[in-house]
Parts: sequence; structure tokens; C-alpha cells
Amino acid sequence: MSETAGNIETPFEHKPDSRVQPVSTKICEGEWHLPDSPTDETDRLDLPPFYSKCEELKFETTETTPDKEAMQSCLDVSDQPMRKDSTHQKGYPDLNIIQTGTSKEIIETDFSNLQPINSPPKIAFPVKQSETTHIMTENHSSLCLNENKEIGNDTVQMVPSQAFNRTEMIRMRIHLLELIEELKLRRENSLEQINSIRDSNESSLAALKKEHQNKITNLELIQHKQQITLENYIKESKHLKDELQCLQMANYSMEKEVKEQDRRLKLRDSLRDTTMTQMAALDKKCKELTRKMEQLTENHSKA
Repeated sequence: MSETAGNIETPFEHKPDSRVQPVSTKICEGEWHLPDSPTDETDRLDLPPFYSKCEELKFETTETTPDKEAMQSCLDVSDQPMRKDSTHQKGYPDLNIIQTGTSKEIIETDFSNLQPINSPPKIAFPVKQSETTHIMTENHSSLCLNENKEIGNDTVQMVPSQAFNRTEMIRMRIHLLELIEELKLRRENSLEQINSIRDSNESSLAALKKEHQNKITNLELIQHKQQITLENYIKESKHLKDELQCLQMANYSMEKEVKEQDRRLKLRDSLRDTTMTQMAALDKKCKELTRKMEQLTENHSKA
């Protein structure tokens, strides 16, 4: 959202009022215009919004190089101290006293209330020494715009055209050049900061990637070791299961043999008992036979 004002890009969108009829103004025996915009797109800068206020006011000079007295008066006026009173509470430069060659005119105008219709609101910030050029040029542009603006049938209070003399033109041009140089320096500094931040981010990202890669390799080694130990544990458990099965088979066979031996012992005991009973019966029969033989022999001897 930027529009050109005097061939210079501005960062704020501003639509000029259709009721305002800008008039080309000749000031101090010459016509002045704002500096042309740079031809290279990389040299274009985001300039303050006061260019949009002077959109239709073009001042072109027909004078030659200013003399030494004009340059000295320009330097004297640019070195004026900052005035802080009821109308300049935020440190605005003392622009109410404007040199016009041989005399001075006091223009009692409240610059803080000068704002065109449909323009973005102004935001008050603490003014630094490097920002005074911006405020001074903006106030001059507001004076130039109020000099030629008419809304309907109400004529805005005119600012004397004698305010824009040779000295004011030189000072305005110097301040514009200083502002452009300052913006260029700011852009270079911002680019350097961006590059340094990008380099630091890249280095930190590389270090983090290396650290995470080392952690990943260590975790992979640990996982490999754990996998090997798990495989060994599985093999060992399987071997132990096989041994347990073999021992169970051996125990079963031993129990079977023990049972067989018990059965044999029982059979032997039973056979021994039967033989003992048979031997006792035979002994008894033998004794009876001997007794009968003795009786027979006795009977035969008597006969």
C-alpha cells in the first residue's frame, strides 16, 4: 500500500481530497520541486508521509547556485535551538520564526493540528536529534499545502508566500538529502543485522543437527546392543527349556525303573514265602515218615 508523491514512494496510503484544488505556486522568484525518485528499485526507500501532503506542489528552481550569504543564513536557521513551550511540547523545532531575507515574520499556526482529510492519524513519538529534519520538512509541507488549499467556499488561512525563500529551499533540500542518507544507512544496518541473525541461526541449526545426529547414532548403537542381548537371552531360554525337557524325560525313566524294581522285590518276597511254607510242609512229612518207619521196624523185630 504505497503511492507515489512527486515520484517518491511513501509507506502510507493517502488519497488526496477531491475538494482541494492544488495550485502551482511561484515562490521567491523561482519554482521548486521535490527531488526525483531513484531509478533503481533497490535504492527506493520508504519515506515519511509528508510527501503525500505535497503531492501536487512542484517547485522548480530557475535560479543559479545560491551565494555565500544565502548558504550562511541556511546554516544559521538550521542550527536554531529546539523550543519547548505550550505549542511545542514534544520537542518540535522552532519553525514559527522564518527568515525572509531582511525581515522576520512570526506565523502563529498550530502545526500539530494540520492534517489533510482522509489521511492516516499521526502518532506522537519522542523526537530524537536525527528526526528533527523529518518534522521540519513536514511542517514546511503543511504550510505549503495550506497556502493553496480551498475547501468548498471556505478559504483556508493563507500562509505568506514570502516564507519560502531561497534559504528555506536550501534548508529543505539539505534536510531531504540528510533524511535519504539516514534511511539508506538504516536499511544497510538492518540488512547487516538480518544477515548476522541468519548466519547465527544457520550455525546454531548446524550445531543442533550435529548434536542430534550424534544422539541418534548413540541411540542406534544402544538399540543394536539391546537387540543382541535380547537374541542371546531368547537363545539361552530356549536351550534351558530343552535341558529341562531332557531332565523331565530322565526323571520319568528313573521313576519307571524304580517302580519296576519295587515290583520285582515284591515278587521275590512272595516266592520266598511260598518256598518257606513248602519246606516246612516237607519237613513235617519227613518227620511223620521216620516215625512210621520206626514203628514198623519195632513191630517187625517183635514178630
